[in-house]
Amino acid sequence: MKVKFSKGAIDALPRPASGQKIYWFEEGDGFGIRITPNARTFVFEKRIDGVKRRVPVCKVPVDMDTKFLNEAKAAAKSLAADFAKGVDPVAEKKRKAAEAARKAATTVTLREAFQRYACAGKQKGSGKGTAKKPRTIRDIEKVTGKHFEKWLDKPVTSITGDMIAERHAEIVANADALRAKTQKKLTGRSAQADLAMRYLRAAMNHMNDSSDDDDPVIRPKIIRRVSRVGTGTPMRKPRHVPDGKIPAWVEAVRTGFEGRDFGMVYRDALLFLMLTGARLGEVMGSAEDGYPPLAWTDVDLEKRTVTFRNTKNRSDHTLPMGNALTEMLLERKKRSVSDVVFSDETGRVPGTLRGGYEHIKSLIGVYATPHDLRRTFATVAEKMDMSEYKLKRLLNHTKANVNVADDEANNDNESISNADTTSAYIQISFDDLREPMQKIEDHILRKPSVDADGTEEQSA
Repeated sequence: MKVKFSKGAIDALPRPASGQKIYWFEEGDGFGIRITPNARTFVFEKRIDGVKRRVPVCKVPVDMDTKFLNEAKAAAKSLAADFAKGVDPVAEKKRKAAEAARKAATTVTLREAFQRYACAGKQKGSGKGTAKKPRTIRDIEKVTGKHFEKWLDKPVTSITGDMIAERHAEIVANADALRAKTQKKLTGRSAQADLAMRYLRAAMNHMNDSSDDDDPVIRPKIIRRVSRVGTGTPMRKPRHVPDGKIPAWVEAVRTGFEGRDFGMVYRDALLFLMLTGARLGEVMGSAEDGYPPLAWTDVDLEKRTVTFRNTKNRSDHTLPMGNALTEMLLERKKRSVSDVVFSDETGRVPGTLRGGYEHIKSLIGVYATPHDLRRTFATVAEKMDMSEYKLKRLLNHTKANVNVADDEANNDNESISNADTTSAYIQISFDDLREPMQKIEDHILRKPSVDADGTEEQSA
């Protein structure tokens, strides 16, 4: 239906109850008005390269006047002229938006790029799309703030491949200089350098992935340079309690805390960590990371199981408990006055176990942090000749390749069901873990062997 281009004719057009209705004006081919229940918009429609394009000209106010109508008509004529020249207004709008976005991206600082990456949802594995855990965000901020401090306020697009290579080399050199001061072997490597580069690469990739521009904001060549300098196999800390010293460590933990503040908490918590391979935060909690300490509600003394909630890979992890560990927790439960498993006789929970493992070092010279105990558990498990898949289940690991030395650097693990093809075929039931757990416990709590000369085992 053709209508006159006048205030009276336009105001007389009825509004539809729903949807939209388009009326074309007698003056100006392709010039019309789109009316919805709540709005009126002048539009212009033409074909370009065989594709129909309908673009808005302007909104129509209730109190329009002759001046407004003349300006709208002139705008429609301008669009008609663009179409006649072969200019696609839709494509042109996208191009200008992309240019503006690209220009804005060139001003994004490295600090902002890291912040955007830290705030973005998890990109892969279990919990994909959910927010990164507080510990991961803190780790990003700590590592990048330390190793890219001088770059943080530079535009991320100004970072060159040579800058990246030089910075990685500097971090490695600093690590070796520190080793030299402490008379340690120089390695020419740095786990911190590689981790810093992995975060840099992730932030750059996130900038490209979140851009609507077909051309990447950051050149792939630069990101490949980051990958090359920071793709070494992660360096793992090998420290653990040597097998020959485990009996002495157990005896020191069992007898060395009498009369000390939090003594019985240190004793039981350290033994629990050694016998389960659990992570410190899963047992003692972490207010900083939002983890509560292990509660009695997650310990089933009848079924002899313990469940760690919302673990590092975002899943609950249930383990069977051996006989001695169950007996230890039964005794602790009898004396408990709190919902928290590892609390003292008044319900207090220590903020750290450092006082415990540092005291053991003063007694027998063996320094073993909670994560060292996790490595010790894994090392003992490996001695039991159990399958890799049982070991992964016990440690709640989700990577295809299990490195019993350490798992501290795995912040964004793949889902265990996607770890590798073989694992999809091997089904390990919960009961399959009971015997291995008991064997590990028996080995850790064994009595020290005595040589013919009466010397107890101490060698690694």
